[in-house]
Amino acid sequence: MSVAIERQTVEAMPPTTARKVTLDAVLDFMASRFEGDLIATAAEAADYAVECGYVGGPLWDEIGVSVLKDLYRLRRIHPARRMAYSDRQTEEEVPPPVTAALAKWKNAGSRYVQLGDMTQTDLRAAAAHHNSLTQANRLERDFYLALAEGLAEGETVKDRYTPQNLADLRKRVAAGRL
Repeated sequence: MSVAIERQTVEAMPPTTARKVTLDAVLDFMASRFEGDLIATAAEAADYAVECGYVGGPLWDEIGVSVLKDLYRLRRIHPARRMAYSDRQTEEEVPPPVTAALAKWKNAGSRYVQLGDMTQTDLRAAAAHHNSLTQANRLERDFYLALAEGLAEGETVKDRYTPQNLADLRKRVAAGRL
């Protein structure tokens, strides 16, 4: 691509504020349809963004749902959670602790559900999700401890291990052979 074409493309782009408004429109669309299944809502919003002409093409087809899911989580769910803990609320606005606890969004496997609306199935899915995180963290901890056992004080991992040694050690740790 020539420099002239690159400049022309950049100049033709809408101002940053227009892009923010477009993103807000898509996130508002998601908010109006969000019922706990973030992936399904993101897929619907990705289709909406294409229909409105905001985005399109093969790259969007590949990453659109993931991008919108993450943006919605970062710009709508997390700020709402932060506001729930904010000191800016007055005494009258602060929900009772029980109400605030029940309103928290929790990961129930493949979707998000407010704690107060979770069923037994949702709670078991949330527990399984946290169990998988625990297992992954335990594997990392054991791997780091095994690496540390093989090093002298002041020696670095790259001084002692090759990439193949690291892969072999990780496999042994994962198989429980250490």
